[in-house]
Amino acid sequence: MDNMPVAVLEGGALGLPVVSTTVGGITHLLKDGETALLTSDGDVEAMVAAIQRLLRDPDLAGRLSTAGRRLAERSSWEQVRPQWEALFASLLIQADGRESGRDDAGPSVRRR
Repeated sequence: MDNMPVAVLEGGALGLPVVSTTVGGITHLLKDGETALLTSDGDVEAMVAAIQRLLRDPDLAGRLSTAGRRLAERSSWEQVRPQWEALFASLLIQADGRESGRDDAGPSVRRR
């Protein structure tokens, strides 16, 4: 879960509608209007407007809360761990193939 925006996942897990900026890995995790309201970094007026929008539109706040909770559940370690394990296993298989001379694509990964 490297570079995972944990604070927005924690908010979603608590059922809070998320308002965030589009910095770092946020846009790879959150979709504006679907799982959060997103604003440009440093745009204070847009951040205020997004918060006011949630206060005026409880249906939107509810939809974002539900979507955020679901995203947090899908991003839990219990859900993500098997994906990491599968990735590492496939990398080890590729590395073993290269070390045996069966596959020469890319740099070698050596196990100790």
